[in-house]
Amino acid sequence: VVPSGPTFDVTVYSKQKTRLATHLATGVPMEITFKDNNSSYTATATLSGSNQMFTITGVPFNPLIAFFNEAEKISEAVTAHQQDITSTGSKSFANANFTFNVQSITDTVWARVEHHWVAADDFSTPNFMYTISPDRFWRVYLLGDVSGMYSKATISYNGSTTTAGHLDNGLMALLPGAFDEDSLRLFYRKDASENWQVVTNCTFTIGSHTDKSGNISIDSVKAGDYALGIKTSAVGISEGKKKGNNFNMYPNPATNQVTVEVKGRFSVKSSIVLYDVNGNKVRTCEVTKSGCTIDVNGIARGTYIVSLFNQGRLIETRKLILK
Repeated sequence: VVPSGPTFDVTVYSKQKTRLATHLATGVPMEITFKDNNSSYTATATLSGSNQMFTITGVPFNPLIAFFNEAEKISEAVTAHQQDITSTGSKSFANANFTFNVQSITDTVWARVEHHWVAADDFSTPNFMYTISPDRFWRVYLLGDVSGMYSKATISYNGSTTTAGHLDNGLMALLPGAFDEDSLRLFYRKDASENWQVVTNCTFTIGSHTDKSGNISIDSVKAGDYALGIKTSAVGISEGKKKGNNFNMYPNPATNQVTVEVKGRFSVKSSIVLYDVNGNKVRTCEVTKSGCTIDVNGIARGTYIVSLFNQGRLIETRKLILK
């Protein structure tokens, strides 16, 4: 956002994705709505291609949020619901398959929830533990006295083939072997500039672990994006992948650096990758002369996973403590 006299020039980024379509839209006039806590302004831009950047001039206030297609003049793979929240209790945003469970509120909060029926963005840094949903994600906008509202929220998942199903089939098909809902995770990011993080303050109501349907209660909902994901790696940080003793590392616990010595046939065409406990890649080093050294200065202290890959295949993992 750049001030331009009494108005503002706003740069907007768009991303198109397809769902059961063979091509992206080209030359589509799309309305963009800008809002702050008191005002609303709508302009039109022409969308083409997968990624686009354009500047809207003459916005009469400094907007807090922007979103597409409020009046739903264009058919797109988004179902949205918006309304003012003024009291406690259950508030169903039915079009978005999302329910606010307002615990306390001091003044009006305007809320909009968009249910995007396309794949969520992938992790911005490679993640070997989790896979994000190829089916859908939610985007939550909040304006007004947001700090005065404490609300939980409920979403559901369903990868079954029943009438109410077919919502998360793509995600659940990614789990190798027999499906178990214990592998499901909920992820959150503030916006596209952030990487997805596992939501820990939520509760899964599972019932049967194999019927592929249930509910998720978010303990404290906030503006941003939510997406389902699944733990596709069977590697646990407490046990590692017990297929041998293919590398040594020392010291452990470590402070400044870790030396890794790779044994036998995996001493060539291999790499060592350091992950945090959420599966985010932190450091990488290529194995030369049967080993490598990982610089861990500047990394937050805690528990990490050291993984040995050979020609892209995961061979073994170990737990590393940084102190």
